[in-house]
Amino acid sequence: MTTPGFSSSGSQGVSRLQPLSFTEIIGRTLAIYRQQFVLFMVLIAIVAVPVALLSTAASSSLADQFTVVVSRMGIDVNALSNGDPAALDALSNRLNDLAQSDPQQLVQTFRGLINGFVVIVLVAIIGSLVQSVLVGSLLTYITSERILGRTATLSQAFSAVRSRWGTLTFGLVLFYGLLVLIIVGLALVFFACGLGLGVIAFMAIALGSFLTPVLTLEPVSASDGLGHSWRLGKARFWTLVGFQIVVVLIGLVVGFVLGEIGFLLSEYGSVTSATWIVFAFGTVATILVSPIPVIGYTVLYYDVRIRTEGLAEALQRVDRVDPRPGDVNPPLQIGVARFSGNDILNLAILTVGVFILLLAYFAIVTSLGRATTSFLR
Repeated sequence: MTTPGFSSSGSQGVSRLQPLSFTEIIGRTLAIYRQQFVLFMVLIAIVAVPVALLSTAASSSLADQFTVVVSRMGIDVNALSNGDPAALDALSNRLNDLAQSDPQQLVQTFRGLINGFVVIVLVAIIGSLVQSVLVGSLLTYITSERILGRTATLSQAFSAVRSRWGTLTFGLVLFYGLLVLIIVGLALVFFACGLGLGVIAFMAIALGSFLTPVLTLEPVSASDGLGHSWRLGKARFWTLVGFQIVVVLIGLVVGFVLGEIGFLLSEYGSVTSATWIVFAFGTVATILVSPIPVIGYTVLYYDVRIRTEGLAEALQRVDRVDPRPGDVNPPLQIGVARFSGNDILNLAILTVGVFILLLAYFAIVTSLGRATTSFLR
């Protein structure tokens, strides 16, 4: 049985490639997710579970160290965990006293905590990079084959994409480095009024959404891949924004449901067992949701190339029975394009939207805070 828009024949799959509406993109994404569910779950779990285990173990160790440090200061750890104002004031006063009387002892006291925090950050960065490169490229290739009417095994996907891992890694490093430069060099000027977040969001969506499909499926360098991803992302910017909103909503629903189940179960065990129960359900939520954006970006990658570059016709002209995007010569002038008037308008609209959301968020938080204070009084 095949999904509408797909076929069991690669040549027929190519001939049926066509632009998709937003609802068709969501439907196609979820259809591929269902068809490859077991394979995707196994692939995500291979990376996500070890990373989550290391992160949880490091966090648990850090929490234990913090408990020991606070206990030695004579502060009630349980009261501090519950947000008791007296305990918080006692900790603040103790830290101030140490900073003034014996700064060296303060550094020694928190050195272990700092080292533990560094370990957590490194695990998160390395895990994210491995998942983005290894899992992202494999999911992208398997999804691409499904779009073209073929089914790829994990070993076939591995053989096809492993030569692209170096370029993909370099491209992702360049992308995140560029975002950091934007944050430090440009966006910080506007953070006070929320404008910086709009700039960062625009660059992240337009430049980053198609980076993995481009660098996985096309024989281009990292720099050329960044340029092509930028052009494609700007061409379907609002569709990308809408898709990301859908992904966030799906993640919130799945996370909330599994989180509530985990929280209810954790109430019947010890603190240690509760930690691992919450970890287990959180990891399951991550595994369930993680394939969706990768699949969707690959579906959108085909859609935007079909619309703007005639990819469907170009693939049909390839003289082989199983053509792929890598068989089509990359578009000319792949270099990073300048901002157009439409790009500036999109940036302005996104920035205003982010600013309004920030105002709404702070208004809601303030109202809830006042309501809570009035209730407690």
